[in-house]
Amino acid sequence: DSDIVSRIITNFISNAVKFTDSGAIQPFIFPAEELLPSLKVSMQISNGKQLRMMAVGVADTGCGLSREMLNLAEAGLFNSDRGTSNGAKNSGFGLHLAHQLATSIGTRLHLVELAKCHNLFCRDVADSYKQYMSSVATLSGNAIDIPTVGTVLFVVVPVFEDELCGLQLLDTSFGPNGSNENQFLDESVINGGPVYKFSPQPNPSSGTFRILIADDVLMLRKGLVRSILQVFKQFECPVSIYTSCTAEDMTRLVESLAFDLVISDNQFCQPTGLTAISSHNERPRILCAGESKPQNVMSDFFRSEAFTIEKNDGDLSGMNALLHFLDKPNQPHQTPILILLSGHTFDSDPSCGMIVLKKPIKTREIVTVLESNVARLLNAGICVTDESSSAILNQHGTQIFTVN
Repeated sequence: DSDIVSRIITNFISNAVKFTDSGAIQPFIFPAEELLPSLKVSMQISNGKQLRMMAVGVADTGCGLSREMLNLAEAGLFNSDRGTSNGAKNSGFGLHLAHQLATSIGTRLHLVELAKCHNLFCRDVADSYKQYMSSVATLSGNAIDIPTVGTVLFVVVPVFEDELCGLQLLDTSFGPNGSNENQFLDESVINGGPVYKFSPQPNPSSGTFRILIADDVLMLRKGLVRSILQVFKQFECPVSIYTSCTAEDMTRLVESLAFDLVISDNQFCQPTGLTAISSHNERPRILCAGESKPQNVMSDFFRSEAFTIEKNDGDLSGMNALLHFLDKPNQPHQTPILILLSGHTFDSDPSCGMIVLKKPIKTREIVTVLESNVARLLNAGICVTDESSSAILNQHGTQIFTVN
């Protein structure tokens, strides 16, 4: 079912991009009752687990989709010559396919006017909608008979309640001035906790946000590096990325340099055919301040990538290496934020200070994972709270998160 839902959402996104000239597009996952208050949504039980009905879809500020057009598309009565106000051809075939896929898993396509729920969405969508309404009202002298704008299209699917902690839910409460803050929240926020936002700042000792990525497979190292560079394009903080090919190599580097974030694979192989260097001072790194194109930066780096390699390297697991960092209070540099990537699931102690993720991790998930694990990082002593500035620092004094 997850593959089918992914195909449906991909189709929705493609349509939104095609028919949105300006404004914003937002894929979303909401509790279904937020978009359909009239929908009778009840918790269900499956194999002893609680199920919750979730709306999975896409909102946009494009030219709008009418119920009549959706009905025609679902029935396969589309017309390839039919156009839209922005000149894009609207065959309706994509929506017909999405309808067929949705029916195959026991759901259907739902359409809601953006005008009725624009405050549910991110600030880009909400503001674009308000700007459009304001401009039309100004031109016409009043807000009567404003043309349809925006589409909210989604399917309703059951999700296990214990899996919802990995999803970001949208807080729809209004701020003190009646304005919707539109913040994405984790489970602690839904229960009344603070909002943590990832906001990296340069490490005082290096002038950059320093990251180490450890994996013995070149393709996976490249994928993780590309993900980090894509993530940091949205921040003004310069990032410095180092790589390792074994857990032993990672350990030596962490003991030599102060890192803010370490991402490691769990299982490593014996290194062969790799270029060895004598010290960390000679090790290549990627230094990017956000303005460089990731592919250009990566090409130069991976042509000169090198490691420290010693006898028996490859025997140590990533988990044991990271636990080693946590168990050494007197090491030269304080413990960075640690993320372990594994093909297996571990029953890790919630207070151990390590974030364990099952591979693969996608680019868009990195910030989500960090923000949703702030509470456990604080409890484990990996980060410290600076109450005066509403910031969370790591033990190097680098700001990692802000608190809203």
